[in-house]
Amino acid sequence: AVSPLATAVPQVTPTSGLGRIGLSPGEAFGRFVIREELGRGGMGIVYRALDQDLDREVALKLLAIDVSDRSRDLQRFRREAALASKLRHPRIVGVYSFGEVDGWPFFTMPLVEGRSLKDQLKQSGRFEPRRAAELVRKAARTIDAAHQQRVVHRDLKPANVLLDAEGGPLILDFGLAKDLGTGPDLTRTGEVLGTPCYMSPEQARAEVTDHRVDVYALGTILYELVTGRVPYEGETAGEVLHKILTSDAPPPRQHAPELPYELETVILKAMHREARARYQTAGDLAEDLARFLDDTPVVAKRPGWTAKLKRYVRNHRSASVMFVLLLLTVAGGLLAYQRGADRLAARNTSEAALEDLAQARRN
Repeated sequence: AVSPLATAVPQVTPTSGLGRIGLSPGEAFGRFVIREELGRGGMGIVYRALDQDLDREVALKLLAIDVSDRSRDLQRFRREAALASKLRHPRIVGVYSFGEVDGWPFFTMPLVEGRSLKDQLKQSGRFEPRRAAELVRKAARTIDAAHQQRVVHRDLKPANVLLDAEGGPLILDFGLAKDLGTGPDLTRTGEVLGTPCYMSPEQARAEVTDHRVDVYALGTILYELVTGRVPYEGETAGEVLHKILTSDAPPPRQHAPELPYELETVILKAMHREARARYQTAGDLAEDLARFLDDTPVVAKRPGWTAKLKRYVRNHRSASVMFVLLLLTVAGGLLAYQRGADRLAARNTSEAALEDLAQARRN
């Protein structure tokens, strides 16, 4: 049956105004009646809406920009719907339907009654460490399942993780996802995609990336949950990206001294600036978090001083070359000084011996 309220709502064509769509509560979009706006991002707006055909509430996502100007955004929007409908996992928010109304694309998703990790952080502050570890463990398991289905999310962040009625995490927003199985990547060469605070160094460098960018992002989410702040802070996106590319994040225990040492070790490994030194799969991260929660030793280890030195040299080649040249100059100076001192000592010894010999002859 169709809701009586829905049948009385007049059909409204979305108004673009500056190239952006805008719908108000009570307006209709095709067969959907808008209840309220739930959130918006750079490319889309999500509404709570009534599907009049099925008489159920859904999350309705609309492409928020004028598609005539942004064909690649339209492709990404369609790709998001296709990937989300393809993925099969109880903690991935799927897609009910996809279509267009008067040229405006949309897709519908299950309406999740819950708040995002971002909203929860704003309301309650940082999480208790074990609670945070359990949340990210479940999220990592979910992302590992997506990776096994050849999909990389590429934009994991607290705003894209919802908490369900039981407090478990649900993953959504595959707008920047990469399908490793089929289809071209919609990223231009040299294009930086993602949210700066949660980007891996290779994303910040606009390099070709793989599933390990999601491992890094999960580490940053865990960092923020236990400290209440992002690993890299800055006034602008450029400043944040510069820090990601040139420095290590402050250790979490610098902000949260009570954080268990083992959990900090897990975070630092997940967030390692070199992909090959991170957990190699999200499943590996989930398993180490399970070890922490079971009070058994974690696999992650802190890098030794030699590894830190090698990484410093790789990341600061110019400074390292100057330092080596300085060392060589100082060493050369010390060597020259030592040789001069040795020659002077030998000459003094020789002169003393000759003086002794002459004194003996006079006697």
